[in-house]
Amino acid sequence: MHRLLLALSLALLACSPASGQSVTGSSIGGFHSPNILLVIVDDIGKSQLDIYGAASTETTELDSLESAGVHFTQTITSAVCGASRASMFSGQYGYRTGVGGPFGTGFDEPTIFHGLHHYGAGVAGKGGLGGAESSTQDWHRFGAEMYGGFLGPEVTDYTDWEEVSFTATGGVLDAPATVTASTTYLGDYTTDEAQAQIAAFEAASNDPWIVVASYATPVHAPLHQPPGKSCTPVANCTVDMIDYGDDELTELLTSVDLADTLVIWVSDNGPTPGGTCKGSINDCGINVPMVASGWGVEATGAITALISSADIYATLIEVGQGQQAPSQNIDGCSFMHLLDPTNLNGPSDGWDSSCTHSIVYATGGSDYVVQDTAGYKLVRNYSTTDALYLLPDETTDLCSGDCDANLSGADRTAWTALAAWYTAEGFDL
Repeated sequence: MHRLLLALSLALLACSPASGQSVTGSSIGGFHSPNILLVIVDDIGKSQLDIYGAASTETTELDSLESAGVHFTQTITSAVCGASRASMFSGQYGYRTGVGGPFGTGFDEPTIFHGLHHYGAGVAGKGGLGGAESSTQDWHRFGAEMYGGFLGPEVTDYTDWEEVSFTATGGVLDAPATVTASTTYLGDYTTDEAQAQIAAFEAASNDPWIVVASYATPVHAPLHQPPGKSCTPVANCTVDMIDYGDDELTELLTSVDLADTLVIWVSDNGPTPGGTCKGSINDCGINVPMVASGWGVEATGAITALISSADIYATLIEVGQGQQAPSQNIDGCSFMHLLDPTNLNGPSDGWDSSCTHSIVYATGGSDYVVQDTAGYKLVRNYSTTDALYLLPDETTDLCSGDCDANLSGADRTAWTALAAWYTAEGFDL
């Protein structure tokens, strides 16, 4: 019988809040709220990028962006795009949002746009909430004032797809969303639409803006020849697709003043090639590349702290001096203090220096994984038992089928702590 897979990852990080932690933006007099550009790319793994040691791709623009900022070595997402993106938008673990798992019927959470209600808010490209967008107006309900792109997780043809677009003023749609057939290459469209939204927000007012350039490219299936590339067969096009995606980033950043814009570039899950990353709880499926640069990023080099995709929401709330919904439980925690360790851009609220949190992601089913900062990874299968691994080894089960009987020392301590988290969250055997 086919069993869906639910992947959960836990991190104990001294800068992160517990489940239900209240998140409020800084309220320091004179503290500047920058523009925010969140670039979400599809299905790129760390093993495919030069900044993580890969030699097969040329990502000159991403490398340049990172050289003026930081890259993260442990950014944990879901193994599939819908739950990851829902987590970024809501600040909640994937299983809480109802996207990508059996714990809900669909995404219906307050988003980062609601938290940053004083910002102009737009999304370009991929809706990507696991099919949760059931209506052409759903992204207006999620708080966007501008939307241009497609709904759902994927398209079958990057030059023949259905475009959905709308604008809103003062929380009211200017007109019903339009649906038209598009033959524009989707990567180009996403860049052009994000640039148009930025220009519109800057022309309309002096208020800051947040634009999400949400790419279905570079390497989401179906693999294909990007415009101007000649890779054959298409199974060999991954390098050209990543290269083309970097060209898109070059064009996109021409619309941005990095001195006044925080840019976060992140992949939503691991890559498809090989069959052991995207959709799996292997490290290559849930540990993704992320770069931050621009406004407020005073640190350089690698940030090795264990980060959740839900932390992106909390970070942007703090950066933008926003406010979560009163009834909203937030699982993420701001990592702004890692970007600006000397508080040159205003001190943090304080809560993020004393709390811990868990990272939970859903891909649907009966297998769960929880991970700590020492690299221990506990996989719990609810029809059988626990297995404990010490990364990067994901093949040797330290429990040998019976954790209670076979673990001792540090291994047993880690297993006990991680199992206790399961119990606290209500995911007990």
